[in-house]
Amino acid sequence: MAAAVDNKVWSLRRRLALGLAMAALLPAILFSVALLVSQWRRDHQNLSDSLDASVRLNAGLIDDFLESQQAAVRLLAESIADNPDTGGVRLANVLKAYPAMIRILWVDAKGSVVVAQDARGRQMLQIPHIGEGEAWFIAARTRYQPFITNVYRRIAYGDEVVVGVSAPILRGSEFKGALLAAIPVESLMRQSAESAARSQWELLLVDRENRVTFVSRGLRFHALENAGTVGASLARVATAMDQPAREVELTGLLKSGASAYVKAVRMRNGWVLALVAPRQQMLAPLLPRILLLLGLLTVTMLCVVGMLGLQWRTLKRSIDALLQGLRGYVLGGRMDARKMGRLPGELEPLAQGIEELGARMNAAYAQVQQVLGEREQVIAERTESLNLAVTVLSLQSRTDALTGTLNYRGFREACDRVWADPDSQPLA
Repeated sequence: MAAAVDNKVWSLRRRLALGLAMAALLPAILFSVALLVSQWRRDHQNLSDSLDASVRLNAGLIDDFLESQQAAVRLLAESIADNPDTGGVRLANVLKAYPAMIRILWVDAKGSVVVAQDARGRQMLQIPHIGEGEAWFIAARTRYQPFITNVYRRIAYGDEVVVGVSAPILRGSEFKGALLAAIPVESLMRQSAESAARSQWELLLVDRENRVTFVSRGLRFHALENAGTVGASLARVATAMDQPAREVELTGLLKSGASAYVKAVRMRNGWVLALVAPRQQMLAPLLPRILLLLGLLTVTMLCVVGMLGLQWRTLKRSIDALLQGLRGYVLGGRMDARKMGRLPGELEPLAQGIEELGARMNAAYAQVQQVLGEREQVIAERTESLNLAVTVLSLQSRTDALTGTLNYRGFREACDRVWADPDSQPLA
């Protein structure tokens, strides 16, 4: 039974603290979580929109740049003379006019180099049959079409990673050869890479053969490397430049191994340009907000604890005042009006009830004292009369009724008293 009673014991302080904590902290926590989620979604949407606009813009700029370089080569192919000497001068002039080009090759109808000009003045070898089997030469010879090559490195002319733009040399309907201008990938992608780096993004450019054309420093690939499954995934999700790019989250792109948000578009020449934003970039702006919200929650908790302490101290003083009043009633006192005036309004009915109860107790105590006094007086009077009667009876029991003198009992008791008194005089 005692255990059952103990289980029902509850603490007003604990319930008050729990209630205030729940009332103050729970809304603050819910608001903080909702704010963080809303901020995350807004930042994610802003990042997605920025990635989409940037990747489509950069893809268009790269395409336009390559096509402008190709237009210059086509114009040169249409106006170049058959004389290699004068043609070499024309090639050199084009290299000066278009500084993005690092070299131009003039090949004949069999694909052998006739004239080679380098923008840095290096001597260029006239390699025979250099165009055989290459896509740009096949497109020029069979389809009479200009062509933008995939990324390549031609060791005979340097170790630069370049992209080629070509155009056929036609005389009427007769194929006379082709021009191939090499553009370093670094110069092609410099502005786009710098723009992405300012936003802490990474760039990845993959050609039609799934080889890495350009890669920024934060990615794990290298130029001319096969992009593997990552490149295949980008090719699948890539959209046309005139359509919104699809956002995917991929792992295996960054050197750190972390996941990243990626948007990819397919360029007009068939390449795939991907813009990569590390997922950590989304978490970094949230950290100051999380710290701020934690600080607000801490301040709220401290305020709640302080208010609880203040309220509990006030309640304790009030209860102590009531207890002192109750103890005073036990001793016949009354409640201190000054202390009762400082009680909170919620405890005033209790104080009034205690005061009324105390007044009744004092009145009952006074009545009890009055009744007890009267009874004690009656008892004292009766005791006195009984003592008097006992004295009379004792005297009568020691006196002879006929003579009025002490009888044997009285005489014996008188002798015993005299005998017991050491100061008494002897009888004889």
